[in-house]
Amino acid sequence: MSARPGKEDTKDQLSSILQRRFAHAQHQKDFTAASLASEGGVSAVWFYELVGDEFIKLRAQLPGPIVSRDTLVTKLRKKVTGLRTELRELKAKYEASIKEKLAAAIRHIERLDEENRVLREEVAYLKKRLGEGKIVIFPDSQLGSVYISG
Repeated sequence: MSARPGKEDTKDQLSSILQRRFAHAQHQKDFTAASLASEGGVSAVWFYELVGDEFIKLRAQLPGPIVSRDTLVTKLRKKVTGLRTELRELKAKYEASIKEKLAAAIRHIERLDEENRVLREEVAYLKKRLGEGKIVIFPDSQLGSVYISG
């Protein structure tokens, strides 16, 4: 069984990778956290946890845009805030749409219920008239319908 390297061993390994790659790097794009973490066999999060400060200091010495950690965090926080606002707006629109569709469905059910009530009343009325013998029903073979006379 092979033992996993400890935190200090991993940190030392990443530091040596940092120094070696920094010596050959020409630009910041040649010296990225993702590539260094990949080479060290760790995630970018764990990379920053172990050697983030050292990496930031070395990378700042290379030509390229210098973005401070605070600036990045601020940008990301603004983006998160914007996305949360957009999510709230989309949820509100979705809920309004659902409520509108539900209200339309309820109105349709109510119309069908009223139509059903009227038809039941007509059927009851016609059954009553039929029972009284005042209505004669005869089929019309040409039209395929029934005529009621009363």
